[in-house]
Amino acid sequence: MATRDVPRRWSVVMAGGEGNRLGALVERVCQDARPKQFAPLMGSRSLLRQTLERTRLRVPESRTVVSGLDRHASYLAADLRGSNVRVLLQPSNRGTAAGLLWPVYWIHQIDPGALVIAMPSDHFVFEDRRFMDHLIGVSAFLDEHPQWLVAVGARPAEPDTDYGWIERAESLESHGSETVWRVRQFVEKPSSDTARACFARGHLWNTFVIMGRTETFINAARLCAPELHAALSDAARHAGTEGEREAVETAYRGLPVESFSDAVLAAPFPRLATSCLPPILWSDLGTPERLLRTAIVLTMMNARTPPAPEPSRNVPVDYPQAAWAAGPADVPLTRRTGS
Repeated sequence: MATRDVPRRWSVVMAGGEGNRLGALVERVCQDARPKQFAPLMGSRSLLRQTLERTRLRVPESRTVVSGLDRHASYLAADLRGSNVRVLLQPSNRGTAAGLLWPVYWIHQIDPGALVIAMPSDHFVFEDRRFMDHLIGVSAFLDEHPQWLVAVGARPAEPDTDYGWIERAESLESHGSETVWRVRQFVEKPSSDTARACFARGHLWNTFVIMGRTETFINAARLCAPELHAALSDAARHAGTEGEREAVETAYRGLPVESFSDAVLAAPFPRLATSCLPPILWSDLGTPERLLRTAIVLTMMNARTPPAPEPSRNVPVDYPQAAWAAGPADVPLTRRTGS
């Protein structure tokens, strides 16, 4: 019996944001105006460095691409010293649509049919292995159903208007403990009333971890963002050649500023699915309040965690009450049993 070819997994780390809302805090910590992904806000390593160490647990550095900006080149060089990841510098910030899709088009030219796990560089995750194991579990669904994109969701802590919200429809399939649902609706940064309704109905926060085959991302761009697709397709023909940089500059010169959430997820792309992260501590650290509450929760978790018998493993901890992620309001903790 013929077996399905399993695509090689690639990681795309989006590091082109400005992080303006944490500007004052970052300047106090670092004595300069760098974006938050280059700042050590949750520990001694920058958020970008933590993200790369997280994704390296399941995807090798040789298949990791960091998408950044020309004007951040010095920060990227400092953070990536000694690393084998590929850096794709954008001439200007044209939004998350270009920041995510340009490396996808680049990878597709180098490794057609690859499966991409795209994630922001400035989020915080407490249990890296469980986080990455969830993504690998979801990738098993995409191995069998390559026509879908998956936007990874998280259980919300409150009706926050700053997040995108994902309404789940029917279950498509389960792989082990990971269930994937069809997305009925994606709502980007809703009104207060809509956010309260989303929260009450059990919708998920969008973590902006997006997964799929390169060709599916490209099909989504062709359908939902044709101008962006045309420009990036032209540039991708020069991927890995001496003409790559000039082609990227030409492509970016006329690009509109678009977010991937607005352009593709909310369009909507018809084969959009979602999963739900397991009960781990995750936060986008999008505001000073969220960062503070995440730090408080992390302190509480560490206080409850006995010394780990093995440095490479997290210890099972039983937390009171059930809930989940770090939002701007008081954050309840999640019950966890087992590793």
